[in-house]
Amino acid sequence: LHVGIASSLLWVHLSVLALALNASPQAYQFRFRSFGAMAAALLKPWGIAAGATVAIAFVRPDWIIDRRSVLVFLMGELAGLLLSHTLTALALRWWRKRGKSYRNALIVGTGPRAKQFVDLVLAHPEHGMHPIGFLDDAVQDCLWSYRDIPVRGSSARLPELVKSEQVDYVVFSMNPRTMPQLARSVRACTRMGVTAIVLTDWFDHLTLRARARAQEIFGLPGLILETAPRSVSSTVVKEIFDRSIAALAI
Repeated sequence: LHVGIASSLLWVHLSVLALALNASPQAYQFRFRSFGAMAAALLKPWGIAAGATVAIAFVRPDWIIDRRSVLVFLMGELAGLLLSHTLTALALRWWRKRGKSYRNALIVGTGPRAKQFVDLVLAHPEHGMHPIGFLDDAVQDCLWSYRDIPVRGSSARLPELVKSEQVDYVVFSMNPRTMPQLARSVRACTRMGVTAIVLTDWFDHLTLRARARAQEIFGLPGLILETAPRSVSSTVVKEIFDRSIAALAI
């Protein structure tokens, strides 16, 4: 009887975990993310599955099962998931740092944010991004370059370069004056199936006092500016605790 109950509980747990992971593709995004961000993305679906498992194991009095064993299993599973993710991320970073599996990036804009982005990319080759050039309508000097990365012309050359240079990412570093150019260029990227990344120069005076993060709001991409500091670890722990309490209350 105990084996049958444990097997049923395990199947329920694994099914919920599989569904939660399938609904959280960010849990398997290893590029451009810190280990803390990867762990946080993994903890969310695991917390959903763990909360459901704890709710079933502790709420149903007719199930005679060693509840301590359930908690030990969940902690061991979490440790295994975090370890496997960490080892995978380390292996991918080692591989990319040696020039393997890199992605070409074209940068639209030559302002301070674009230069800051290039500095970060070149300082972290383990993420596997290779800047191939800048596009800027305001730069007329064809000899202009930043850290040996040249300007390749105006934004009108975007479709041409995407085709000829096998571009994987187009990074937009824009300001309010270049919004028409941004809309036109993003449409070109979507038509050609290239990932577009927008680095905003609009809120620099605000982000000195507020933390910015990207989040979908009703399915629409949004930029959230918060004045209160957010701790990734405390936020994740709070979310897991809230979900577990909600599951126990059902």
